Amino acid sequence: MLIRNWIALLLFVIAGFASGVMYKMQFHYPETIFATQSYNQKYWNPAESWKNKFKNDDPRQGEAYSGSTTVFAFATDGWNLLKFLMIGTMILASLAFMPYSQFQGRDRAEVWLLNFLSFAWITGAFYIGSVLGSRLI
Repeated sequence: MLIRNWIALLLFVIAGFASGVMYKMQFHYPETIFATQSYNQKYWNPAESWKNKFKNDDPRQGEAYSGSTTVFAFATDGWNLLKFLMIGTMILASLAFMPYSQFQGRDRAEVWLLNFLSFAWITGAFYIGSVLGSRLI
């Protein structure tokens, strides 16, 4: 396997880790390190942090700053920062990953098998990271 494929798999593990942490924060926040340590609760607690996008924490007053509810939402709270990390690493991994089927001289059955194996590797890497993220945080 090419080195860039291993890098892509590592990036998918990181994406999965970010996903696992996001969902742990969303549904089991009191059990996370963010709730039990002296982290900024206003930034990390999803029950409160969504308000950071708005002026004076009030959606009726509009955005806290231009783009705070859209392109710069990743800067407003931990959940959106992790989502930004997850999507960004998946995009980078997709750019780095080169499926085996790109190699010339393969018959159709080999191409399908190798594409399936590539899909399995990527999916497995993402879910390993997701499990780690939801268990370690």
